[in-house]
Amino acid sequence: QRIALDRARNKIYAVTGWIDWRQNYLILTINPDTLAIEKTLTLPTAGLELSYCEQTGMLYSVDFYGNTLYEIEVPDLKVRRTLTVPLSSRNVVCDPQRNAIYAAGYADGMFSALDYATGKTLAHFAVGAKPSSMALLPEKGLLFIGSGAGILKIDVDKMLKTK
Repeated sequence: QRIALDRARNKIYAVTGWIDWRQNYLILTINPDTLAIEKTLTLPTAGLELSYCEQTGMLYSVDFYGNTLYEIEVPDLKVRRTLTVPLSSRNVVCDPQRNAIYAAGYADGMFSALDYATGKTLAHFAVGAKPSSMALLPEKGLLFIGSGAGILKIDVDKMLKTK
């Protein structure tokens, strides 16, 4: 996903493609009523993912060629911290109920669950070639991942041993 909606602030956040030869990219804050760009943040090595977590008020973007996840505070568009995720993660899902962030690496077919508070890896395993979608049902504790292996169903409570 390259566009995220912040209903509470009535803002749209969007990621651009490359803006220069160094492959930097922008995160934009856009007013949905006027379509005016209100703020920008430049990040290195163009990202393909932009996720917004309403519960934490954070945006997540991943560099295209590496394994860096940028956690971005809104509305200021300031990088709060960077976390290590699977290579070229195209999917990032936050799970505040379990204090976790999930990421699937398109380039390496790996999945990681991170502790939200510390950023430490809680689980890391293969999910099949080119995982390109994830969906979380937090009330059921289920995460679905679409990859070359098909649709995987993960019981996140078992994986994280939270219940």
